[in-house]
Amino acid sequence: MSRSTVFARARAASDLVAAIRAGEVIREIAPDSVYSLTDEADIATVAREALLTDDHVNRVLTVNGEPISLRGQVELIGAALGRTIPVEALTTEQIAQRYRSAGISDEEIEAWLPETDGEPNAEDLRSMRDGVDALARILGRRPRSYAEWLADNITTLGPA
Repeated sequence: MSRSTVFARARAASDLVAAIRAGEVIREIAPDSVYSLTDEADIATVAREALLTDDHVNRVLTVNGEPISLRGQVELIGAALGRTIPVEALTTEQIAQRYRSAGISDEEIEAWLPETDGEPNAEDLRSMRDGVDALARILGRRPRSYAEWLADNITTLGPA
């Protein structure tokens, strides 16, 4: 994942929280496309394992949480808050304009949009699944799901 993609996703997450708090419709590109979300505690466990053992010397560890779509995330958030949060798909141009208005450069937008426009292909899905399996092997259990993470963090989204 590129630096631009990381920043764009962080900005999108911040926008999501603000929209939920304001009771707005969630408007994003490809809201049904899945991508992996990895719990911070699971990442910390992997880092500890990599630093304190010799089991992963000279290896690149690719670890992923369970894939979930934005729509799936928002449905779980809505259920936790006791309300329905509508989700609408935006076109590539609509999302680019939104980020331009927020001060994001065209270069960052162009680097990010191709990675998020549409469904992941079979290779991407296989890579996500391989990353979930790798994380499970290191943890000795399945990775924490988005629903589990949400249960611990729902208060950050504001009152129900």
